[in-house]
Amino acid sequence: MQNQLCLSVDIGTSSIKAGLLDYRGHLVDSTRAAIHYPENRFDRLNPDELMRAFKTAVSGLSLCQQVAVMAISGNGPTLVPIDASGKHLNTVLMWLDRRDVPGKGSSFFLPKASWLQQHDAETFRQTNTLLSCAEYVGYRLTGQLHTASPSTEFDPLFWDPSSLAAYGLSPELFPPFLRPAQVVGALQPAIAAELGIPSGIPLAAAGSDFLMSLLGTAAVDVGMVCDRAGSSEGINYCSARAVQDTRLRSLPHVIPGLSNVAGILSSTGLLFEWYRRFTGTQDMSYHHMLEMIAGAQSPAPWFFPTLHAGASWEFHHGMFYGLGAGHGAAEMGRAVVESIGFAVRETIDILRSVVGDIPAMRSCGGQARNHIWNQMKADIAGVVIEIPEVPEAELVGGAACCFTALGVYPDIATASRAMVRIIRCYEPEPAAQERFHEQYQAYTAAYAALREVAATRIASPDRFL
Repeated sequence: MQNQLCLSVDIGTSSIKAGLLDYRGHLVDSTRAAIHYPENRFDRLNPDELMRAFKTAVSGLSLCQQVAVMAISGNGPTLVPIDASGKHLNTVLMWLDRRDVPGKGSSFFLPKASWLQQHDAETFRQTNTLLSCAEYVGYRLTGQLHTASPSTEFDPLFWDPSSLAAYGLSPELFPPFLRPAQVVGALQPAIAAELGIPSGIPLAAAGSDFLMSLLGTAAVDVGMVCDRAGSSEGINYCSARAVQDTRLRSLPHVIPGLSNVAGILSSTGLLFEWYRRFTGTQDMSYHHMLEMIAGAQSPAPWFFPTLHAGASWEFHHGMFYGLGAGHGAAEMGRAVVESIGFAVRETIDILRSVVGDIPAMRSCGGQARNHIWNQMKADIAGVVIEIPEVPEAELVGGAACCFTALGVYPDIATASRAMVRIIRCYEPEPAAQERFHEQYQAYTAAYAALREVAATRIASPDRFL
């Protein structure tokens, strides 16, 4: 077992990450391959691009001959339609491309299936099966169809008989459910040879990227908090019970019997990437960019990502307030970063009002590698930021499924606790925390006033610039 590795892959929005990990959770090697969107449009993605990026990422790894098991997680709700022969139908309905017909039950996936039925009748007519992006890649590797769901409590968020009936969709379109760490099938010889991985190794069921991040930060016990940041961000609290609060999203946890109570910040990463493109700084490293932003002159302007007070924080159209002639990319960047930090602070305050004290949270994703941002987030939010040894938590979560499938651990919760180690903590600095608290109070008051003006004087608040 000491020489055996698992291959854990996560299909994100902008890239695919692949890692080789051992049973203790150590990351031996990792790679990343970008996903290319035609014309930068999420609704133009072809499934062949997913497979190209997957193969590119995996082929960049060393020691692949030591792989004994693999798992794949992915973004969602995303759907890939395939026909009766298993061939894809040239489209991917991405989680953020707005092609859905909402309002008929709790499912995140059926609104997209219904959109396909109503707006692309020819593709729907040819569709035999609908798969998420991770399960589509898994099908290409093993020839086996499945949907990974952690529990019967979670299944209706994919589909259930009542939701299928409400949308007028056949249950035959959807594969059977498997639980994390159940074996999907064996890696087929042809694709194994192409990837340089032993043929016949098992593919373990995993799940969505956010569920794997809970495992990958060991946020599997009541009171644990995981801040998962990528293109979107979620502050996830592990709760003994579901919470009814319109400001939060309460879902079944990856560990059956628990609940995940989350504040959703749907586009923090997308906002920061917009800022980089807008200011022409996209070629600057993130570390140097945060150094530039941290050194911005004071006072910096404020940035309001939207003036529409919706159920979740999101960026569609925004507004800089107090932008002066002497301000540049550094000051604009500080305004954007602080707006994200203030959104995290607001979310934590909401969680505290519902579940009680939150002294610390575990950060994962690419942002967790930047010590400047970690310290700023600790100072703004007033919590200790804990950094795991492997910030790519989805890869560790997938590895927990892998080694549970091999019988190394009795269940995924035990695997998670054994494989995650915290290597650094960022404590709030009192002076900075007080300064940010005063700024936060002024910012939220101004934000509320501007929203009120937008609501009363502007027909479409989201278009207020």
